Parts: sequence; structure tokens; C-alpha cells
Amino acid sequence: MTTHSEILTVPVLDAHLASLESKLNASIQELRHERKTDILRLEARLEARLEQTKAELFRWVFLVMLGNVAMGVGITALLNMCRYIR
Repeated sequence: MTTHSEILTVPVLDAHLASLESKLNASIQELRHERKTDILRLEARLEARLEQTKAELFRWVFLVMLGNVAMGVGITALLNMCRYIR
């Protein structure tokens, strides 16, 4: 910072502006890095959740298919039993 006795000249003003610009650029870079880190964390969480959803969907499809086979076997057995009752 300048003291009261310094004269505000173009070089002094340029130096202050350069300092402010440097600090601003550093702050912007820090914010960019933080946002990038946040996005990467969020992406990893989203990817993990997507994998969990895929696994759960696979289990449900498998259970539905298994239930369909069991129901088919049960109906076939029931129809065969009805054929012998007549």
C-alpha cells in the first residue's frame, strides 16, 4: 500500500493493478480447482449410485423371470392334474 507521502503515479497505479489482478487470478484458479474437485466427487457418487441401481434392476428382472418360470411350472402341473381328474 502507498503511504500518504507517496505520489500516485502511473507506475505505482500499474503495480497496484497488477497485484490486484494477480490476487484475483489466484482466487479464480482456487475456485476453479474447488469446483472441479466438487464435480469429480459428485461424478463418482453418481457413478456408484448408477451401478447400485443397475445391480438392483438386474436382481428384480431375475426375480421376475424366476417367478414367471415357477408360475409356468405350477400352472402346467395344475393343468396336468386337471386332465387326470376328468
